Amino acid sequence: MLTKTFAEDLPQSADCVFAALEAVAGEHTVTARDPEARTLEFRTARSLFSWGHVVTAHVRIRGRQSSLCLTVSGVPGAPQALLDGKKNRSLGRKVLTALHAAL
Repeated sequence: MLTKTFAEDLPQSADCVFAALEAVAGEHTVTARDPEARTLEFRTARSLFSWGHVVTAHVRIRGRQSSLCLTVSGVPGAPQALLDGKKNRSLGRKVLTALHAAL
């Protein structure tokens, strides 16, 4: 299964980034949430062209700032398609754009 990982350092605190991430994930189905570890996993809905995606995010403290690691993959058991990597990359960028807007 193809996965795409995004890593980004952010000037906001880890708590602030995690709260914004929760707001972004609220539009989807949250499957795992650990506020103490600042980890979050959610699934996007199935669409005409996709079986959906699993997005896993880890927010880490980096001094007064934070570090985000975001991984996007297909749902387990879904058939693999030629454009999975492109779709995962596209969704990851959309999540990051929504996160920046929420911050």
